Amino acid sequence: MKMISAKSIAAVACAIALSGLVSACSSSDTTTSESVSSEITTVEQNGTDAGIPADVAQAFFVAYCNKQQGTLNEATGDCTTADGSTSKIDVTQTDPSSAAIVVSLAYEDSTQADIAGCPTAAEFKAAASGDTPPAITLDCQIAAIQAMTAALTK
Repeated sequence: MKMISAKSIAAVACAIALSGLVSACSSSDTTTSESVSSEITTVEQNGTDAGIPADVAQAFFVAYCNKQQGTLNEATGDCTTADGSTSKIDVTQTDPSSAAIVVSLAYEDSTQADIAGCPTAAEFKAAASGDTPPAITLDCQIAAIQAMTAALTK
C-alpha cells in the first residue's frame, strides 16, 4: 500500500472538516464542546451494533495523529502538532453522507484495493457522481476506516 503524503493527509483533514466530521481543525485556541474520547465513550455505551466500534475510531485517530507527527492527549483526544494546531477527528458518524465520505477518502489512495463489503472503487466513483451518495453499509464504513488506518501506519 502506498504511503499517504502529508499533502494528502491535509486534503483528508480538510475534506472531513467540510463534511462536519472534524470537531476542530484549526489553531489550538479553538474550543469544542465534545472531545474524541467522549464521542468514543458514547459509541461504546450504544454497543457496536449502533455505530463504529470505539477501538476502530481510536485506532484511526492515533494513526492520523502519529502521521501528523503530533502529540496525542489521550484524556481529551486532542492531537497537537509542532505548529500548535489541534485537531479532533470523528469518524463515528454513520449518516449516508458521512459514510460515503469515509469510503471516498479510503479510495483516495490510488493503490487501495477494493474494500471488502464495499462497492468497488469503480462502482463507488460511478455512484458518487450522482446526486445522492452511494449506499454504504456500516460494515463497509468500518472496513474503510480500517483501510485508512492501515494506510496511515505504513
